[in-house]
Amino acid sequence: MRAIEGQLRDGMARNGSRRGADTVVRSITSFALYGFPESHSASFALIVYASAYLKAHYPAVFYAALLNNQPMGSTTRPRW
Repeated sequence: MRAIEGQLRDGMARNGSRRGADTVVRSITSFALYGFPESHSASFALIVYASAYLKAHYPAVFYAALLNNQPMGSTTRPRW
């Protein structure tokens, strides 16, 4: 944010919005501190819930899916 704050303020001044620049910069900075991690934590919570549900109610399907995605984190499919 610091890298582009000057550009943002200059652009707002050219468009006649110098007074609102402080408010906009403060709002964007405040959101940047929690908005990105919060959105990712919400998505992660959904994945965890779905995984836990499958593990509890459909364990065979859960473990088959887990084995089909080995090695974990890999984007290639196993050759077996």
